[in-house]
Amino acid sequence: VYMLLAIHWNTSSSEHKKMKLLYSYLVAAYILLLFSSFSLFFSHVEAANSPIDSFLQCLPSHSNQSHPISDVIFTQSNPSFLRVLQTYVRDSRFNTSSTPKPLAIVA
Repeated sequence: VYMLLAIHWNTSSSEHKKMKLLYSYLVAAYILLLFSSFSLFFSHVEAANSPIDSFLQCLPSHSNQSHPISDVIFTQSNPSFLRVLQTYVRDSRFNTSSTPKPLAIVA
């Protein structure tokens, strides 16, 4: 800050405008960087605590241990997901590639 003030007193009007512009760009870049850092942090936190993740962690703790519920839960990352989905869809109108897919299937 002191250096910027010293430069301010020893510069001409055009140099002063250039310095002001440079300072504005630096402040804008700093704010953008700060905002990006916060948005990345909060998107990671949100992704880590998504409703489907919470559901998949909670469900086994409330199910019968002799019949593990995890054996019949199919998420979109499971290779059998589409096959299971197509098996349970009764109306062919909902069995298209453009139909939104559930996050998980409990079969």
